[in-house]
Amino acid sequence: MTKEKFFSIISEISKVEFSEITDDSNLYEELGLDSLELSKIVAEVESIYDTVYREELYAGVATVGELYSVLTTMR
Repeated sequence: MTKEKFFSIISEISKVEFSEITDDSNLYEELGLDSLELSKIVAEVESIYDTVYREELYAGVATVGELYSVLTTMR
């Protein structure tokens, strides 16, 4: 999955413009995501990779870049 596709998923779920999302964007403070929305993002990635992630793998991430790294390297 490209980073652009990942940002697109985040943009769709967070309702934040794609152009405003960066690797350093904080998932909660800047993008306003809650745990349910984070789960939706993870579910989208899971469907792309046909895999399931354990929550403890991504529970501590704070930024878009950290989440992308965890989800794309842990598949």
